[in-house]
Amino acid sequence: MTIHNLSRVRWFNLAMGIAFGLPVLLLVFWDQIPLPFQWRASCLTAYLVLLLGAVYISKPAYCSFEVSDRKLVAKYYYLIPLFLMRVQRSTIEILKSDFKNYELVTHNYGLTRELRLNVRQSARVLPYPPVSVVLLSQKDLARLAVELEKFHV
Repeated sequence: MTIHNLSRVRWFNLAMGIAFGLPVLLLVFWDQIPLPFQWRASCLTAYLVLLLGAVYISKPAYCSFEVSDRKLVAKYYYLIPLFLMRVQRSTIEILKSDFKNYELVTHNYGLTRELRLNVRQSARVLPYPPVSVVLLSQKDLARLAVELEKFHV
């Protein structure tokens, strides 16, 4: 079974185009806004800082999960290439015999949702880097949890 978030990634890209296009439109009509220059500049700066901060905190990513009866393959690609994020794209392959457990974590007031996968390796439990699932729908997230529970057994 394959679970991915391609349609939500397309909506995210459209929303980001509109959100970042709004300040450009604002700059076109800069002189017609009936506010002092300092207020206009402050509002524009605050808007951009808040928008960039929300995108940076949420870490939106395209993700695809293929769960078969033998192995789990998770592929992800971060949509915003931020210089502080070391890995932009990655693939994780876990055999069923090595899979230990998973954990769905939500933090930053619900802005960030991550899937953490753990594997057994020589009597130790090792975690993989978290995969951002913030753009997965609730239905797909529930399907993924059901598939991972089946895979765990």
